[in-house]
Amino acid sequence: MKITVLGCGAIGRILIHALSVRGHQIQGWTKRSEKILKIKIVQVKNLNRIEFPVYANRRNFLKNTQLLIVTLKAHQVKKAIRSIQMFLGKECVILLLHNGIGTEEELHKINTNNPILIGNTTHSAYRKKETVFHIRKGVTTIGSTKKFNKKKFSLILKVLEEAIPIVKWSKRIHFSNWLKLSANCIINPLTTLKRCKNGKIKKYRETISLLCRELTMIMNLEGHKVKEEYLSKYVYEVIEKTKRNYSSMLQDFLNGKKTEIDYLNGYVIKRCKIHRINLPTNNFLYKEIKKIEK
Repeated sequence: MKITVLGCGAIGRILIHALSVRGHQIQGWTKRSEKILKIKIVQVKNLNRIEFPVYANRRNFLKNTQLLIVTLKAHQVKKAIRSIQMFLGKECVILLLHNGIGTEEELHKINTNNPILIGNTTHSAYRKKETVFHIRKGVTTIGSTKKFNKKKFSLILKVLEEAIPIVKWSKRIHFSNWLKLSANCIINPLTTLKRCKNGKIKKYRETISLLCRELTMIMNLEGHKVKEEYLSKYVYEVIEKTKRNYSSMLQDFLNGKKTEIDYLNGYVIKRCKIHRINLPTNNFLYKEIKKIEK
């Protein structure tokens, strides 16, 4: 399969390596115009080091791309897709694989007619200069908000499952994304404000409890039935599994980059306005992150 990975950060580079090993034709697409990307990955668990070159930014390849995997930061997606959509074939499937919610709606506004899949992944990795450290393998969940069934995308599922197992198809992908969004709305801003690893925020139980209560409320109003106890358990499981990690938001902040707060807590605020409710703890975290971003 011909695949282009748009956004060659940590997860993007892991996907490039995994798919190229399975024999797929693949390229990276970046802001810069380099023709070759040098991929360097350290698999932390077994200390395996991988180095190899991969083609990048070839327009003719992009025109024949069957699958475009987008691993950019959420706030970068709309602009990046707009800049290349003239080169995409109508049958090219776009898979959005990033933190936060809201980019699918933005793509529809710029008349992107390609089939769109959305998803999330629990693979854990970070990038230091040109080297990616793959800390922990995870589960990738994908689905469609349109009335597309699993069979239509069976080839893509097979390709991804062979490259980065485990891959699951979810008929309730929005519920899955809201669960991850809720965890990120708690873990990312708290670790950024406290400048700590994920596991250290366990001591802020009262704040986490308030946030779980608020996020349960908005999830139910959005039609995703969930109990506060279930959401709380899920959040603490994520904290425990990633306790030695620095959150992506903290990494962005320390590196002087724009965070994804507008597509996490900021997205929650947008939905709250529609439902005419106020979530004060969520609002407080959003405002504090926006302050330090400046």
